[in-house]
Amino acid sequence: MTAPLDHPLATLPEHSVALALAAPPPLIAGEDAAAYDDLLARIAGAVKPADILEDIWVHDVVDLVWDVVRLRRMDRMTMAAEARRSALLREIDRHRASFARTLRRAAQEVEDAEFKMIAPPDAAEGAA
Repeated sequence: MTAPLDHPLATLPEHSVALALAAPPPLIAGEDAAAYDDLLARIAGAVKPADILEDIWVHDVVDLVWDVVRLRRMDRMTMAAEARRSALLREIDRHRASFARTLRRAAQEVEDAEFKMIAPPDAAEGAA
């Protein structure tokens, strides 16, 4: 079995194509299979594996490079998510503090209102 001529693996030796087609690339959802194939073709083209062992090593290197790129991307995404999370937590804390101040003021107003001396309406008329 050979790869179509326009496929990135078309430049690889026959045994390399067979090995590549035997195992799917280590991609997760959302990753670009064409980019992986391009990386494989470029590294294999630079190394020009002479036998099956070198071909296996090329695939291992490509898989490791792909993993490093993925981990770096995930690390950046994690740091960005952590920054957003921290900003949200600060905002929540700010609102919580504002709500606590308002609640304390309202409670103080209720307490002050309970201890005010209110004269009955008859006493107020008699004094006048």
